[in-house]
Amino acid sequence: MSDDLGNIDLNILIALDALLAERSVTRAAERVFVGQPAMSASLARLRSHFGDPLLVRQGRGMTLTPLAESLVRPTQEALEAVQAVMGASKTFDPATGPPRTFTVIASDYAQTVLIRPILRKVEAESLNIRVNVFPAQADFIDQLRRGQCDLLIWPTSLAQNLSGFFSETLFTDEFVVAVDENHPGVGDTITVDELRRLPFLGINGPMTSIVESHFDRLGAGLRVAADVGGFAMAPHLVPGTRLVTVFQGLLADEATRSGLRTMPLPVPMTTLTEAMYWHPHNNHDAAHRWFRHELLEVAAGLRL
Repeated sequence: MSDDLGNIDLNILIALDALLAERSVTRAAERVFVGQPAMSASLARLRSHFGDPLLVRQGRGMTLTPLAESLVRPTQEALEAVQAVMGASKTFDPATGPPRTFTVIASDYAQTVLIRPILRKVEAESLNIRVNVFPAQADFIDQLRRGQCDLLIWPTSLAQNLSGFFSETLFTDEFVVAVDENHPGVGDTITVDELRRLPFLGINGPMTSIVESHFDRLGAGLRVAADVGGFAMAPHLVPGTRLVTVFQGLLADEATRSGLRTMPLPVPMTTLTEAMYWHPHNNHDAAHRWFRHELLEVAAGLRL
């Protein structure tokens, strides 16, 4: 490939980005919708240009060479710059434009308080929008990196491995205790000893429970009697039982409708901050910008 800028093929840069992200010729080809022979040919051209194998066999998979590792971020930035230039004048109209699908990874809690209002707007205004929402799996960061989802909604306290993505804070929330509205063993408030003594409904997903970890660090381990996979289900399982649970305050309306009482935690707990994360390639996309703006509008209206 010539060093003359006019002779650079942008497609080879797209192929390079896919190969660096996927570390697989097959998956890179699938990512950019080309055949595997074409991607193999692109890899051969890139190896010749850089004088480096870029991808080398390691066990059953492939790994990046040191040079390839150093190219990951510059390649992303180069494509982002091209996208910003070429898409600068583009606009997106969700009512009259072509259909667009957004794929979001979010907890059931975030789906309840944030995504549900978006779906109401899409339906009420007959927008040409489809929103697919999935819970986080063990490989959710790879899904975001590979472009398999448009947005990740995730607590900032658990975002240690998301430094390579763009992000923006959405809203904050506080944890509260919830029990059946007629619970015989709990008054208007609850003590740590009462919380530890009562059977606890734990909430666990792909990450260790934030709540249980917090009480473990305080040396006040909870007596977990049952576990559920998401926060939004908890208000429907506790009524009519002696169970006690802890979930986000923005779910209080769900709890009240389900026959629960909520009260403050007996010990301080860090405020929960939810943010959205997206791949740099989507930063200047007009439709993606519209969707992020809509989420920020909904988030701005969330109040405890």
